[in-house]
Amino acid sequence: MSMLKYFFEMNFKNPSDISAIEELFKDLDISKDTESCKKHMRQ
Repeated sequence: MSMLKYFFEMNFKNPSDISAIEELFKDLDISKDTESCKKHMRQ
């Protein structure tokens, strides 16, 4: 459940900073689906 939280959670202090999310998911299959990530990440 925490993985979902981090995937969808918005960084309100700096909304354009997705470095922490990218680091967390970098080796997982979901990060390979860049179109889906762009569509759903932080939403």
